Amino acid sequence: MQLHPGIRSVLTAAIIAAATGYAQTIPDQNDPTRQSTITPTLLNMGSGFDYGNTGPFVTMTDRQFLERMRLRGLMEVELSRIAAEKAETPAVRQLALRMTDEYTRWSATAGRVSGRLGLRVPAELDPKRKAAVAKIAALSGPEFEQAYLNEMVRLQNRALTMTHLELTNSGIGGLKNWAGKLEPVIQEQLAQAKKNLAETAVVSKK
Repeated sequence: MQLHPGIRSVLTAAIIAAATGYAQTIPDQNDPTRQSTITPTLLNMGSGFDYGNTGPFVTMTDRQFLERMRLRGLMEVELSRIAAEKAETPAVRQLALRMTDEYTRWSATAGRVSGRLGLRVPAELDPKRKAAVAKIAALSGPEFEQAYLNEMVRLQNRALTMTHLELTNSGIGGLKNWAGKLEPVIQEQLAQAKKNLAETAVVSKK
């Protein structure tokens, strides 16, 4: 069953409005002065529909992807803001700034798109995650850096798993394409966190 043209137009406009203007910069790890830009907006990704319904077909994976992107974003931004101030190693501070920038943008986009799709996502961290952030924030020096980087590795591994599931099971073309754009960036973040973790571990043993 084809969508009524009026419904299609309204829905498409809503999805475009949810993410228009989203852009993000990825630092080149080999040359800090160079930058490359991706714009994972729903504007140029199209929108998927289940033609047996009168709107977008939102799968359980879509719901989980948006909810966990939002929640993970809140946690990563909070931890990374703290790390940007407390970390003593320049490479760790650089990662913290990158994570703050990228996850602030991604979390905001997940929130906007969720609202347009009628989905509810967390507005703040739950008590369990707040306690985890506070525990890491209470540390200092190499111990803090190790705890922060271990948490970044853990969260990015989970991010990759959810992003891969979204690529496989999404019912919304725009979200599927967005996940495809995010996946290589998350892989870069994970690689950088692992590299920093190994380097700081060596330094702390000297």
